[in-house]
Amino acid sequence: MSTAAARNKIGRNVRRFWTALLAGANVATVLLLWAVCLTVYLEPSVHPRLAQAGLLFPVLLALNMAYIILWLATSWRYIAIPVVGLLGCASTILDYWAISIPRTVPQDALHVLTYNISYAAEDSAAHLYGNRTIRFIGESEADIICIQEYTDQSTEGRQLNDMLDSLGYERRSHGDLMIASRLPFVGSLAFGLNEERNGCMAWQVTDGRDTLMVINAHLRSNHITMEEKDVYSQALEDKDEHQLKNSGKIVLSRLMAAAARRQGQTDSICDFIVSSGADKILLCGDMNDTPVSYTYHRFSTLLKNAWRERGWGAGISFNRTGFPVHIDHVFMSRGIECFDAHIDDTIKSSDHYPVQVSIRL
Repeated sequence: MSTAAARNKIGRNVRRFWTALLAGANVATVLLLWAVCLTVYLEPSVHPRLAQAGLLFPVLLALNMAYIILWLATSWRYIAIPVVGLLGCASTILDYWAISIPRTVPQDALHVLTYNISYAAEDSAAHLYGNRTIRFIGESEADIICIQEYTDQSTEGRQLNDMLDSLGYERRSHGDLMIASRLPFVGSLAFGLNEERNGCMAWQVTDGRDTLMVINAHLRSNHITMEEKDVYSQALEDKDEHQLKNSGKIVLSRLMAAAARRQGQTDSICDFIVSSGADKILLCGDMNDTPVSYTYHRFSTLLKNAWRERGWGAGISFNRTGFPVHIDHVFMSRGIECFDAHIDDTIKSSDHYPVQVSIRL
């Protein structure tokens, strides 16, 4: 065998070795992706660490997308590995990254707004132009408004109440939650769950023909302090591995403890939904959980998600650096039509973006 032929043989063997190694790594990535999808069935109180694996979903999804590009460029016959991987979790992908078909919003549609306003306590400079949070809510022209982190014990809370009253809304509040509606309320508080500034409330409203159960929820917060968020974000920016590891441990411990508490709240709300017998239900709020989580999975077994049905993209609703997550959700009974779902990322006076949907009962 000539020297050139020997070199070519060695080169082919090296390429085969690396191709096989990459194919094996791709298979491992697919299996991890599927395993992460299955963690939504785990109870966070029993498996606190594994229940946080959903946060890895976008990373594993991106890796499998990268493998598609790699195989197209190098060895196309292996492209079946990432394609099968993605098809195997297509439903979860659509929960995480919505791809909707646009629909025209009819004139008789109801417009719904859910918004964690962080007590409308924005920076002082914004007050030169009025309170942006309160102004946004007034200009939204929503028919049903679900607000989290609300209080009537502050100047901003009283201003919000006055504005809503002047616009003809009826208001109901429970703990740090408020539902404002242009549709009249019927009955009394159907369900209340309150826990350290978090909780849930449910009231019925009517359009004269149908009755809608409106549930406003703010599930257990992760209680990551602004200082901890800033340290984590700065570590990401500086690529400081030591600081990132230390702050990451703190963040993970907060996430695990909060997820276990959210499980109980989620189960209570689901029990209420089943026992209420209500035909039409709207569940809005700051769930503090992503679409790949126990909370989202439990709610989606009973109701459909507005963002998956009529949104587009990842639906990032928490707007602080280093934590790009979709944690504000709108669920509804399957018989309710949904025409549009969007998140307004232009208003940053709260640490959450407002979520708006258009529906018809």
